[in-house]
Amino acid sequence: MMAIHVAMFPWLPFGHVNPFIQLSNHLAFHGFNVSFLATRDNIPKIQPLLRFPDRIRLVPLDVQVPPTQIPTRNDSDSNPDSPVFKLTQLLVATDSLQAQVEAALSQLKPDIVVYEFVHYIPSIAHALGIKAVFYCVTSATAVAYHLVPACFTHQDLTQPPPGFPSTSVALRAHEAKQLLFAFMAPEGILSLHQRVVMAMENADMIVLKTCGEMESKYCDYISEQYKKPVVMAGPSLIEPQTDTLYERWARWLDRFPVGSVLYCSFGSDDILSKEEIRELLLGLEESGVPFMAVLKYPNCLTHGEALPEGLEERVKERGLIHSGWVQQQLILEHKAVGGYLCHAGFGSLAEAVASECQLVLLPQKGDQFLNARLMSRDLKVGVEVERRDDDGWFTRESVSKAVRSVMVDKEGPIGKEVRANHCRLKELLLNKEMKSNYVDQLLQKMRDLVVIKEVKKA
Repeated sequence: MMAIHVAMFPWLPFGHVNPFIQLSNHLAFHGFNVSFLATRDNIPKIQPLLRFPDRIRLVPLDVQVPPTQIPTRNDSDSNPDSPVFKLTQLLVATDSLQAQVEAALSQLKPDIVVYEFVHYIPSIAHALGIKAVFYCVTSATAVAYHLVPACFTHQDLTQPPPGFPSTSVALRAHEAKQLLFAFMAPEGILSLHQRVVMAMENADMIVLKTCGEMESKYCDYISEQYKKPVVMAGPSLIEPQTDTLYERWARWLDRFPVGSVLYCSFGSDDILSKEEIRELLLGLEESGVPFMAVLKYPNCLTHGEALPEGLEERVKERGLIHSGWVQQQLILEHKAVGGYLCHAGFGSLAEAVASECQLVLLPQKGDQFLNARLMSRDLKVGVEVERRDDDGWFTRESVSKAVRSVMVDKEGPIGKEVRANHCRLKELLLNKEMKSNYVDQLLQKMRDLVVIKEVKKA
């Protein structure tokens, strides 16, 4: 039998692209041929991560939508830093690629196309005789809460949709207000919610990057909502790092005892305001815990302008503050790092649970709020920084309290429970047989799709 040919078309943000790279590497390792459709600006980031470049072909796409052509609903939506404008940019950019994607799939003629939040893929694929596989890289919890058909008429997002599993997962007022962006779009453009529902309803197979040990009840609910089976791929396809930690970071971390340092990062997209950076860093200072904070600064502020006055000098013996890319996975694996304060992006959570790092959660947007509830309330493997319900504001005191509860008060009721649950979940997720079973199941389901297609042709 000839090798199965799979085309990949992830959603445009690199946080969504990276899990598709990991899946591509696994498919190539198991004999599949892969064509990876990506915007030209993402290709330099993708190339170094491909383990089998002879089996994974990169297909460049060009986004040509200037900001002046981004439609808005009102004047406030035209602020380039607003979540509404950024989401609208993504939606318009995704739509602008439709003709290029159709031409590429028509020329490549893959057996399967794997995609995420791109509603037009199933109709293009089916017209060309290609099977369409929806691969969602966020948590099943987030999908089940607001990206299901039951949400079409359910707009109070402080409450889960009808039929949602009995759970402690729910949104606060300020979070629910922000998540309404998923249901809104300028005239003539489909909302994110409409796109996801169409993309999942018309898929030949739904795959979620999770496992039953974490989210079985949410996967069952998604399956009920979309009236089709859900395949779980396992929570993480992260591969061991082959490079070594840069000497600059290794030398700094080597100064501290095992498990004593808190690593703090908010991913590649989330930028805290100057006021939030102040409260965060002053909270880390107040906690007394050694820390390494990797931050992006707003509005082109310099390093000195973004930080609280005098802070670097006060914490210079135990605090390192950096703006720019770092080897996050290797830092989390360093023996000195024992805690991770993050935005609750699903990929970051998988990295943290697979390490020795205790989780402190400070979600910033969208699905991160629901991911944080899953980890802190359902699974109880982390703590959230306390915030005001109405606007989400947090203080230095709440940051310090959350950090100390898992990094200092290890035998306290919170620290003890979180550490025990984290240890159990880590053991499950790192079980090689379990990980292999999930991947094998996914590969077999994809092979079955191609067999079904060939039978229908005959």
